[in-house]
Amino acid sequence: MSPVAPPAVGSEWINTPPRPWEELAGTPTVLVFWSVGCESSNRLLRHLEKIQREFGSGLQVVAVHSPRWPSAQPSERVARHVARMRLSLPVLHDPILETFGRYSPGGWPACVFIDRNLKVKGVVLGARSDLTADIAQHLGAVPTDQPPSIRVGFKAPRRVTELSSPSGVVALDTPGVVAVADEGHNRIILGIVDATAGSFSATSVIDGVQSPGRMAALPGGMLAATQPDEGKVLLVDTAARSVHPVAQGLQRPTGVCLDVDGSLVVADAGADRLYRIATANVVARTLSSPEPIAGSGFTGQNDGPSHRATLSQPTSVCRTTTGVLFTDSASNNIRLLTDKGRVHSVTGNSPTLHGLTDGAVHSARLSRPVDIVGSHDGSLVIVDHENHRIRRLIDGSISTVGANGLADPDAAAVLSDGTILVADTGNHRLVHIDTENRQAQGLRVEGMERTLSLGAAPTVRGNAGMTLQLGYPSPGSGPWEIEVKSEPSSLLAGPLRVVREEPGGEIVVNLDQPGRGILTVTSTSSGVERSIRLPLEVR
Repeated sequence: MSPVAPPAVGSEWINTPPRPWEELAGTPTVLVFWSVGCESSNRLLRHLEKIQREFGSGLQVVAVHSPRWPSAQPSERVARHVARMRLSLPVLHDPILETFGRYSPGGWPACVFIDRNLKVKGVVLGARSDLTADIAQHLGAVPTDQPPSIRVGFKAPRRVTELSSPSGVVALDTPGVVAVADEGHNRIILGIVDATAGSFSATSVIDGVQSPGRMAALPGGMLAATQPDEGKVLLVDTAARSVHPVAQGLQRPTGVCLDVDGSLVVADAGADRLYRIATANVVARTLSSPEPIAGSGFTGQNDGPSHRATLSQPTSVCRTTTGVLFTDSASNNIRLLTDKGRVHSVTGNSPTLHGLTDGAVHSARLSRPVDIVGSHDGSLVIVDHENHRIRRLIDGSISTVGANGLADPDAAAVLSDGTILVADTGNHRLVHIDTENRQAQGLRVEGMERTLSLGAAPTVRGNAGMTLQLGYPSPGSGPWEIEVKSEPSSLLAGPLRVVREEPGGEIVVNLDQPGRGILTVTSTSSGVERSIRLPLEVR
């Protein structure tokens, strides 16, 4: 005889009014136990969203949030994550694991099948099974055209600004240009960081990139971008603003880097594996079937030969002189795939042994590192997600970089001057960190209205000796005093300073010597100043 399903309880429903347990009687139900900070949970939730849409009122999926880490206990943290995913399943927050303990599903994530008589019919642990047939067979659920009985909605607990859950940042090979994956707005934004002014000036927007994730810079102003929810890796031509899929069918690709041979290495957190996209496919921008290069496909943290080693949700990859470093987020470790084909753990954490402790790399503690990137001085910058901190690994020691107040940071980039740009995902902003001067500041986003209305190219280009027409910002009421200059100054025949009466007009500058640099257009009126910084190439 099947056991009676105990009532699901919790502190609060996140995205729907409180629901009585008895409401589920008469409807086949799936309780999915999941946690913020678990990539396998995210993958399973997306799968169950599709199943819920297919079955409609013939099935009810309830997402019981049972925190895997103490940092995932606050309800605001769960609400942020639900809003970021735009999750269409009802979420019950179970902060002290009371419902989790009643069902004892065995780990994260897991599904418990409950029939229409509130009897438990079975448990499925993990995220890799297609549950559709099992739901129909074991629960007798039948697809309908009617919507599920529990309706949901969500609201971001923090104000969404010009950015919505930025999930990736990378410095391109075009001088001064940074790309930002604006996940919540389904776009990639290119722009210039001005730490002195505390701004990120947008120069171009590539729209229609569904939920972009972490990225890698490629030669010629190209970049590679992951799409975790779509199971894809994209090549993005920033000059043409075009997108080319080069891999699909992955389970949850969350990180990518360029290898020394021109191929791409991909971290697939859903498959617990690293993959390689061949150089030929990258060059030709054609779809490929990535080759697994590390991980047996089973979850774990066993070192050894690459195809026998076990990984635990690898989320990002970074090329070094001896191999590919990756963040093994569920084991809380930094690990290395050597060029000799072996996986080696650099740090000494485990799923149960983690925290926020600086010191020698073998004894330092991390909590779900999700991104790692190399710096010009040979150090490594680590995004320590559950600690909401940025860490640094250099000379065999890990230290914590300043910048309190981060919320769910997802990615970092090291800029040409050695400073760090962080995707402060939960706060919907970019944070600039100057480690030498111990300064951190949130950056305001500028130039979006100009970029969206004029479709500005990522780089302003012109021929030496010719003229160039430029638009200018017009803050306040006119007239406007406009100054144009370049870094280096040799790119222009001389700095230009003019006064204009008309808003949103154009000015003409003279290009001088060939080279690359930054063009700055500053407009001042009624005590209000506005600047736009653009990459400039004189040919």
